[in-house]
Amino acid sequence: MKDFVEIAQIITGFAAIVSIFFTVYAFRSQKIDKQLDTAKNISSWNVTMAKDKQESLSKEANPGFDGETFTDEWHNAPNCTNITVNKNPFPVYNLIIVFVPNHLKFKGNNSLSSQYQCFYYEILTPGKIITDFVNDHTLGNGHLIPELYFTDTQNNQWRRSKNGELKKTAYLKKAVKLGIIQKHL
Repeated sequence: MKDFVEIAQIITGFAAIVSIFFTVYAFRSQKIDKQLDTAKNISSWNVTMAKDKQESLSKEANPGFDGETFTDEWHNAPNCTNITVNKNPFPVYNLIIVFVPNHLKFKGNNSLSSQYQCFYYEILTPGKIITDFVNDHTLGNGHLIPELYFTDTQNNQWRRSKNGELKKTAYLKKAVKLGIIQKHL
């Protein structure tokens, strides 16, 4: 009988440990899912402009161009509109939209570079839609696609790649070093 009680105590102890493990695992999974749900509600895409709008912006960007020759330096005018939306019930912070070539592959925060056009917004409020005009052409007949870097209300830093992949990525120190973001006090 004494052996039976000892075996029962060992089994009960083991079951308690397994139960604690699964409780912690479930809690952590829920926390990660909640963080991902938050990050999934930030999106960005490019929409091609109508030709007449492109021509109008091109004339504004290149006033020295008379249709055949130009006297000033040539500036590529925007040819598309980038739309970025926050569908969360709370804001995101330190949003950086980087326009990267579609044919290049990046790891971590390597797309965060001074060689690519980017826009910075200190805060993107709930339901807010940001519209930027960009030129999405690159050399070699490619085009530029937006990648997003942002910080959620839990101070998690995220990167949404040009392929839509969402990962936690530390980026603020690099953005400050590159001068994209001014150092906060």
